[in-house]
Amino acid sequence: MNNRSGFTLVEIIVVIVIIALLSTIGFTSYTNIQKDSRAARIAADFQQMKLAMKVWRTSGSITQYPRETFFFPAVNFCSYNFYPISLTGAQIYLENTMKDPWDQEYFYDNDSDTYISGDPARTNAGVNILIWGCNDDSQRYRELAPLIDKTIDGSDGAGRGQVRWADSGSSVYILFLVADNEQQ
Repeated sequence: MNNRSGFTLVEIIVVIVIIALLSTIGFTSYTNIQKDSRAARIAADFQQMKLAMKVWRTSGSITQYPRETFFFPAVNFCSYNFYPISLTGAQIYLENTMKDPWDQEYFYDNDSDTYISGDPARTNAGVNILIWGCNDDSQRYRELAPLIDKTIDGSDGAGRGQVRWADSGSSVYILFLVADNEQQ
């Protein structure tokens, strides 16, 4: 009789493979949950800033959204000039300075290119809220843009609905359109 105790090499390899598979599945699930959570947070931020913009505009202080260069200095970011939401009149209707999950401020964009789809299409019909990722940061926004679009617009694509985005390779921007009327 051969009475040995312990595990065979095959049994040890099987256990290691099972642990590796479970770890991979767990890590992938965790990563996807993080992405979904960040996209949901940005979508909620967009909606909160949209409400603040509309209250600011209808509070009697302005009749239309001012051009972005009208009342505050630009912040140089990714070799472009941007105007943080925190410097607009809408900030008083927000509890805190709005920042994305990576601590970057959202930007105000109104250089007369906001438009409404439809017949007829209109320019100067609202304002954009913008986040922008460039160089090493662009990948995180590239991954989140379709998820944000799915949350707000039901995945209608990069150039349609309230959420729009573009990818130039080295940079990605995501726009959220705040229209004067809600027919977009």
